[in-house]
Amino acid sequence: MYGPVKTPIPPRRPVRTKWSSLVAVCRECSGGKRLSKALKRSLKDAGVRDVRVLSSSCLDVCPKRGVTVATAIAGTVQTAVIDDALDGRAVLAAVILPLHHD
Repeated sequence: MYGPVKTPIPPRRPVRTKWSSLVAVCRECSGGKRLSKALKRSLKDAGVRDVRVLSSSCLDVCPKRGVTVATAIAGTVQTAVIDDALDGRAVLAAVILPLHHD
């Protein structure tokens, strides 16, 4: 009668999405929101449609000068600190495109 209540976990079902890769940009870092918007724009301009960019809460890296970016692309998960002065095209070329496979 006492102790944790065990409730059955409902079965999960896979959901199809238009994206196959994720890029999480820390919105707590200086310029995080600006960078995520610039990345979305750069991906669209480059014709890359299967990468989802989202703003996340703190990723607990907290660089003094930069924005923390976590990527999950083609089965590879990486975390990087990006110079917050870089624009979306530079981040796209340096971080996302080398891992992305069409």
